Amino acid sequence: MYPLAAALPMMVCLVWTAILLLELPGSDKARRALALFGVNVTILYTCHYLYFSNLGSWWIECIYIFCTLAAYPLYNFYVRCLTRKGFRISRFVFWFIPSLVLGLWCFFAGLTGKDLVRVQMYTMLLIPVIALANMVDANVSLQRFRRQIKNYYADVEGKTLDPILTLMVLLLIMAIITSCSTLIGREHFYGSLLLFIPSILFSVLLFAIFFVGHNTGSPLEETLLPDRPDNARLNPAAQISLEQQKALMARIERQMTDNQLFRKKGLLISDVAEAVGSNRTYVSNCINQQAGMTFSDYVNKKRTDYILSLMKDSENFSLTEMAEKAGYSDRSSFYRSFKKVTGLSPSDFLQKKG
Repeated sequence: MYPLAAALPMMVCLVWTAILLLELPGSDKARRALALFGVNVTILYTCHYLYFSNLGSWWIECIYIFCTLAAYPLYNFYVRCLTRKGFRISRFVFWFIPSLVLGLWCFFAGLTGKDLVRVQMYTMLLIPVIALANMVDANVSLQRFRRQIKNYYADVEGKTLDPILTLMVLLLIMAIITSCSTLIGREHFYGSLLLFIPSILFSVLLFAIFFVGHNTGSPLEETLLPDRPDNARLNPAAQISLEQQKALMARIERQMTDNQLFRKKGLLISDVAEAVGSNRTYVSNCINQQAGMTFSDYVNKKRTDYILSLMKDSENFSLTEMAEKAGYSDRSSFYRSFKKVTGLSPSDFLQKKG
């Protein structure tokens, strides 16, 4: 059983990395970045396996240190590829300086037979710091992405990449566990079935990272399609005057109130822009500044107000029918939006009203 405990994280990484590499032809940049992360952690946990199989050496320790410190920037790189287009990779290279420095230091320490223990200690102290720094940076990318998505789609369910942020937090926890277990001494797990505890924890997290990444697609490409020029042939990158913005907001409100455009399922900012004869950059900025909310929140506020009007005759409609009539694509989106606006779930609201 002990060999299984030593090999479990390596096997998880190996299987998922093989899947990603086989799918590499035709993959987008984010999927290729995830495959690169997979190669790194496969090498990392191969070193882990060799150590606990009594096959380790100082040069394997150097590879282990480099890959351990490189894992968090590589996952951050994957998040950036998933949430940003056209960023410069050269600006991201500095995240790998700690792994390069410690890896080279370990190499020379191994050659001279000096300071190897000190290198290991510094590495373990650095792991949580590097993990936290990358998590914060990735969170900035994710929040920027979330706002961009909410300014393009009315229904953002499953599009905001929330599971990715959860996995970043779990990666930070894994970094802390790694540091603590190594500072206590990896030798305490050597030959013991206690190794199953960190091995299972890491294997489950790694499986989740690859599973979520493999099944996550980014809707960012659609949001970056070029704007159509509006009827005034204004430059979409330019700012419009306050008077023009107010006039545009009035046209948007007419479409929402008179034509009930918010009831269209899968409504996009481009649909509203087309209806008012403008482009989505202007419409998005206008809603942000004049209504003080994102496009998604604006549309779902309209939908909730519409449902509240239907609830006056609640005996004629079920909650599902109300959600359908208001334009919600699924019940969970309806419940979440309704509670955000009213502070109550639809059923609680009806009970209170009754």
